[in-house]
Amino acid sequence: MGHEFELLREMEPLAFLLGKWEGSTIVYPASGLGEPERGDIHGEVRAALGGAWFEWEYFHRPNEAESLVRHARYSFGYSPGLNTLMAVYADDRGNAFTEYASGPDWVDGHLAFHGVMALPGKGSVGFIDDFTRPSAGRFVNTVTMSIDGEWHLHGKMDVKRVSPGVR
Repeated sequence: MGHEFELLREMEPLAFLLGKWEGSTIVYPASGLGEPERGDIHGEVRAALGGAWFEWEYFHRPNEAESLVRHARYSFGYSPGLNTLMAVYADDRGNAFTEYASGPDWVDGHLAFHGVMALPGKGSVGFIDDFTRPSAGRFVNTVTMSIDGEWHLHGKMDVKRVSPGVR
């Protein structure tokens, strides 16, 4: 980790992610009732497997809703067979899923990853992680999810680069 690597052409759309990041999160109740959970996030995106993948390891700091630090890994890569970018997510609460972008690059300022995971008591849940870059050194991930066929805003991460990554 932290070594020089040659950026693969297919990973260029994700190169902006490399570096250390801090920001805020907001998670909305699935019912639409109650107050959203707000939090802080910090982590780093590093090249992995010689630059074939980027791995974002991040932590949610404790807040009024969560007394423990939450730890997650979000890995991004390119699927040659599907000619698309993909992401694999896992966290310390047992959540895990794979998502695929609708193609190999950004479309109209968005890079959206679509996937499905199983949640206890909910069954199959669709997810969309929609990345945007409102300014240099900042990105927003807006997460929507589908429970019982109804799509709703699940959460949002708004993060800023605190130091660049190795290229």
